[in-house]
Amino acid sequence: MECRIRVRGHLDPAWGDRLAGLRIAHEADGASLIVGTLPDQAALHGVLLHLMRLGLALLALETRVVPPRRGTGGARGNDERAPP
Repeated sequence: MECRIRVRGHLDPAWGDRLAGLRIAHEADGASLIVGTLPDQAALHGVLLHLMRLGLALLALETRVVPPRRGTGGARGNDERAPP
């Protein structure tokens, strides 16, 4: 799933490694935008928990499910398709 998380304050970009490898960008209004791909909702929950422990205020959260790429050899083989 693709994620876009916006938090109040400028978070050091080095924290991306601790946040499942997500990228951190600073915005002019003093917020940080944390973006990238996570494998599932459990991973997203872990990132949000980490941000909460840092005392950061969540301003926005957007997720988008990315369909698996063809030919990646998922659990059902190369013919795996998203449900209609």
